[in-house]
Amino acid sequence: MDVTRGLHLVRLDDAALLYLVGPLHLGLAPALHAAVEDLAISGVRQLVVDLEHVPELDDGGIAVLSAAAALTSAMGAPLQLRLGGGLGATVHGPVEIRALLGRAYPEAG
Repeated sequence: MDVTRGLHLVRLDDAALLYLVGPLHLGLAPALHAAVEDLAISGVRQLVVDLEHVPELDDGGIAVLSAAAALTSAMGAPLQLRLGGGLGATVHGPVEIRALLGRAYPEAG
């Protein structure tokens, strides 16, 4: 398991879990973006991003998650998103993720 300032990565074959702890602000966005790109390059076909322990996010967090959704969509695999309260969603692109995050984090954006 890799850990980078609140970003935890667990990889198993062609699947990966990115588990975030704490606020997802512009400061963590570059590390998250780099992790998603590295996973795509290395052949991950299923990506789950767990936001269960993310109390808030800003425009930078929304932007990087939107980019992740676009990248996974281009790979032919939807992004699996886990939200607080045990809610989950499968998103197929950046428009869907922005709408979902807008409902889950109304103070963002």
